[in-house]
Amino acid sequence: MLKAPSARIVDLSSAMEGYAHIDFEAIFSPIMRLFASSPEVGANRILFLATSKEYEGVSVKLIYEDYVKESNPEALDENIVNRV
Repeated sequence: MLKAPSARIVDLSSAMEGYAHIDFEAIFSPIMRLFASSPEVGANRILFLATSKEYEGVSVKLIYEDYVKESNPEALDENIVNRV
């Protein structure tokens, strides 16, 4: 009988014994704040798009921040889509 693999949590701290602890959250949080929206802003955008009459019936469009951005033509090419 095949058994599904179980999820494992890997603790790298024991493998890195003797090395300085690196606080990745402290390093990357300020960088991410420069490029990413807050969860509240992201949630507001989703709610706005879901309830707005302005975007009713809009499909196959990329909504970036607060405007519609045209999709890459390759993403709409049926031949490429079927190949992928």
